[in-house]
Amino acid sequence: MTKKAKNAVDLSELDTYERGEEPQPLVLIDPRDGSPVGGKEAPATLYVLSLDGETMVTWNDEQANKNLKRTTSMSNEEAREFLIARSARCLMARPWVNVEWKGKPVPFSLTSAKMLMTRLPWAKKQVDALASREAAFLGNSLPPSSSSDDTISDSPSGQEPALQLSANG
Repeated sequence: MTKKAKNAVDLSELDTYERGEEPQPLVLIDPRDGSPVGGKEAPATLYVLSLDGETMVTWNDEQANKNLKRTTSMSNEEAREFLIARSARCLMARPWVNVEWKGKPVPFSLTSAKMLMTRLPWAKKQVDALASREAAFLGNSLPPSSSSDDTISDSPSGQEPALQLSANG
């Protein structure tokens, strides 16, 4: 029987593979002025999975395995499509809120997510920044340092805090 060390740290508390499966809210920030898209009362909110979570690790492995079978290098266009698909896949765990396109609600689908990530590269940058921020999935969505211009706001639903990234992602 193994004896627990006196000052042992339980690293399972930092398990991003498991905790990355809980999508985190992201209030989109307008790149023009740094304000929440849709305003503070009804902000456009996406829910983002961690790149380190089981879903995204599995997806990345599947994509890598497909590429192993290629006989040619990936083109720039294919690489861009891969990155857009990865960002879109991070959005597929929970429906977004207050998101419209040309006055109509955007259906919650992978096709719609890819369209948003293609047409709104500034939003893709915000999704990618949250998806790669471990602290946001470990119960601490505070900015990584005091020099960051990221801010935290309360979710409009009152359920959980939503991370707001700067206009620069």
